[in-house]
Amino acid sequence: MRQISDILPGDFILHQNYPNPFNGSTKIRFEINKKGTVSIGIFDITGKKLVELVNKQFTSGEYEVDYTSNDNSSGVYFYSLSVDGILMDTKKMIVLK
Repeated sequence: MRQISDILPGDFILHQNYPNPFNGSTKIRFEINKKGTVSIGIFDITGKKLVELVNKQFTSGEYEVDYTSNDNSSGVYFYSLSVDGILMDTKKMIVLK
């Protein structure tokens, strides 16, 4: 996890992971416009949570987290951003092996 910028974004933004599709690892960027507890979860196609990448307090800014999918088979997965327990956005990502 690393902070990319501390400039105050206008809103909560979950960016598309890069690269997508991916094999091995990918980067997920997000922006938050106020201090809060941020949670990023990875889900399979049935909605089952596979892993929680992030669950901690952040100040406003732009951040990036790496995700490695060594245990996941090829397919479609989802990742979601929640702030203070409120779901902000969900995106689709594809694993190709």
